[in-house]
Amino acid sequence: MGPSSTFASPEEYYEEKPRKGRRRSEDDAFAIFYFLWIGGCTNTVWNAVMNSFDYFKLKFTNSDEIEFIFPLPQHVASLLVTFIITQLSNVLSYSTRIVSSIIIITVITVILPIQADVFQNSDFGLTLIMITLFFLGFFNNMAYASIAGFTSQIDGKYTAYFLIGVAIAGLVVNGLRWVIIKIFDYTVGGISDDNLFGVQIYFMTVVALLVTGLVLHFMFMRSDFYHCKIKKRIYSVLEEDGDGGLALLSPSHNTSNPKRNFGTLMVVAKETWFYLLLILVSCVQQHFSYPGLALAKPIPGMENHTKTVSMIAVFSAFYIIGKKMGQYREYYNRNTMTVLTLFRFVIIAFFILQVVAPEIPILNTAAFGYLNVVLFALTMGVINVGLFILTPEQVTEDKKEIAGFIAVFAINLGTIIGAFSIVPLKEILHINSHGGGH
Repeated sequence: MGPSSTFASPEEYYEEKPRKGRRRSEDDAFAIFYFLWIGGCTNTVWNAVMNSFDYFKLKFTNSDEIEFIFPLPQHVASLLVTFIITQLSNVLSYSTRIVSSIIIITVITVILPIQADVFQNSDFGLTLIMITLFFLGFFNNMAYASIAGFTSQIDGKYTAYFLIGVAIAGLVVNGLRWVIIKIFDYTVGGISDDNLFGVQIYFMTVVALLVTGLVLHFMFMRSDFYHCKIKKRIYSVLEEDGDGGLALLSPSHNTSNPKRNFGTLMVVAKETWFYLLLILVSCVQQHFSYPGLALAKPIPGMENHTKTVSMIAVFSAFYIIGKKMGQYREYYNRNTMTVLTLFRFVIIAFFILQVVAPEIPILNTAAFGYLNVVLFALTMGVINVGLFILTPEQVTEDKKEIAGFIAVFAINLGTIIGAFSIVPLKEILHINSHGGGH
């Protein structure tokens, strides 16, 4: 498919003039807002589930490992997506992947708390929830990988804003949970008829965020930014590299496109292997430690749901700050990222010590527990954005989307290794569902 069959003349877009009544700065501001919001949509529902662990534990009192088993199916699904995302991008456009993912995620958001209420305390109900979480992970990650590949081809700052949006969504959803708790006076002291209603209201507010994201996506696809900047870049790539630039907008109708075959994946992986390794290790660290291990610190006198929501709030806030710090590309390189990644092993050691030896002075204080979460979140934010910016820099323009896809693969492989490796250690450390330890 040639460009003339789909778009207006390249000269029209090379001018990069905003259409009538618009200023270029306004177009860029809208693009930033779009990437912030649409990035948040990729993880909003999972954050809602994490903030509702107490609700799900009330519904499934036959399982005391909700914090550890709930992440597993969605992590498996996320890894599966990264194996097939390049093929999906051959047959489904960026817009189609985003729209279909958000619609399905929205449906899942509505039914999750209802499933827990209707099939509570049954093996069938728990299995059904796990299957639903698998599909949540699949479509969450299809959207996430698609946005990552898309922004990898535009500019590093849009990648940063997309990742910041993911973190902001976590904080927003966490705040909404606090509001719902206060409004409906929801406690974990017992099951009442108000439980489902309050949680359903909470999940419906998340639905509103997703629907807003869908509207913003349609607006973005019609925006001056998209028409002036994205299409302009495509014509530039088309002139230099043939049809490869069409990957940014639409599926490749030729599945033998050299930019999307297995050999090219291996070439890109070879060129970016060190950065992919750092991404992998950092994600193993994160999902080994968070949320289960980080939330396991015993804090006498504090309700479990208060500790859960407050620690997630602290993590989300400083995760955003860390990601914002990661935007300043001139202040870091591969050595910086390596040192930060190694330093995080020290933080994880403190997480473990807080559980196995809660009597150690200083480590046994609530302040130290929250400080450790702060350091963990800050370093993760910097590493997350920094490596997502550094990785595509290692390859030529026509391979940047694939670099973005492979980076997401490293994220999900690290996620699943971390999530599964904490399960057997949970028994060794005697971590229980109430955040206790030895």
